[in-house]
Amino acid sequence: MVDFLHVLGSPLSPLVSVGALQHWQALLVSSNVLVWMFIVSVLRFDVPAFTMWIVSLIDSRVLRPPGRGDTYWPSVSVIVAGRNPGAAIRRTISSVLDSGYPRVEVLYADDQSTDDSVRHARSFERSRSVRVFASAQHSGKPTNLNLAILMARGELAFVLDADAEIEVGTIHRLVAYFRDPRVGAVSANIFVRNASCNLVTRLQEIEYALNGSIGRLWHARLGMLPILPGVASIFRTSALRELGGYDTGLGDDTDMTIRMRKRGWRLEFALEARIWTDEPETMGRLMRQRIRWARNMVKVRIRKHADFINPRYGWDNTALALDNLVFRVTLPLCVLFAITWGLAVHGGDKPVLFTSLYFFTTVLVFCKVLIANDLARTPPLFDLALVPLYPPYRLLVRLVEALAILRELLRIGLYHPYVPRRIWSEIPHW
Repeated sequence: MVDFLHVLGSPLSPLVSVGALQHWQALLVSSNVLVWMFIVSVLRFDVPAFTMWIVSLIDSRVLRPPGRGDTYWPSVSVIVAGRNPGAAIRRTISSVLDSGYPRVEVLYADDQSTDDSVRHARSFERSRSVRVFASAQHSGKPTNLNLAILMARGELAFVLDADAEIEVGTIHRLVAYFRDPRVGAVSANIFVRNASCNLVTRLQEIEYALNGSIGRLWHARLGMLPILPGVASIFRTSALRELGGYDTGLGDDTDMTIRMRKRGWRLEFALEARIWTDEPETMGRLMRQRIRWARNMVKVRIRKHADFINPRYGWDNTALALDNLVFRVTLPLCVLFAITWGLAVHGGDKPVLFTSLYFFTTVLVFCKVLIANDLARTPPLFDLALVPLYPPYRLLVRLVEALAILRELLRIGLYHPYVPRRIWSEIPHW
């Protein structure tokens, strides 16, 4: 670490000098694992973002929905399922009613809250655009979503988290994609509402911009959107009902995404449809969230939908399944192994290598933040000052996810405490 900081604190010449370039050439020839993983990661995570930006400069239509007419206003049921959101549910419902969309209703399915959430939600019922369903037992979010889907009157069902807010015009931008009858669902663009809270939320703001806004944008334009986030996604109500609603177990949004893709529906991402939600404000809560996400990914993508890789579902889905297997499972495990092995065998005798990897990663992140700000207006440019902290933050998240993936693959500690025990006992565990 001392050698790493010494090299990092030196002028940039050690990183970009002829000697350093010769050192990198030697590393490539010797097939250094870390270097090759870095190159593969750049090709997968960075090159598409730069390509999308260049394409948008040539033709800005790649950023806009396919039809912007003012005559297509299908009815929309905004479905919210929550447990103990408290007064936050008022902001969520108010943002929908004030969104400016002419044909909208809100269905709030309460999951046996122990606070005053139901009272706050019922205060909107006099508008006749809000209906509240209070469950008599704790059944989990998917079960309550399914109840609201059955009760929905709209042609489209907009699934929204109980602590999220939408901007004026967001629903208009989402429904525009449904002019295409092949489109079955559209993901909104998610922003971190509490980003100004502390360093942890600021780094998440950068992460959501790079992996969420830009990552989902280029994935969707290639027809390979990997996730319809449960925070804010809109569906054809008929498609949800045809699929039987959400899986009442784990990974409800991931499972629904794969089932929609298996049925041949086209999935889109609306860059201009902005949703604001709160994210974890402490490192402990953040890591618990990412552990849950990583374990759900293995449970749903690797176990339940192992057949998703079959070409009968389309080569785009096969490519998406392979991408998930390589970059969401294999690569994190390889990074965990490579770092552990490198520190154990080589110790700190390669400070130039580690410093060079950090330097080039930081430069790439800096450029991607500028691209994200240009295309999606997020993150704000003052977040550029935090870019040097982003690579170690992402590395930490990746390592925690890798350990969670390993535990799930080994079936260690399978129970997820946010799923009611009654529901857990009823669902299959692949």
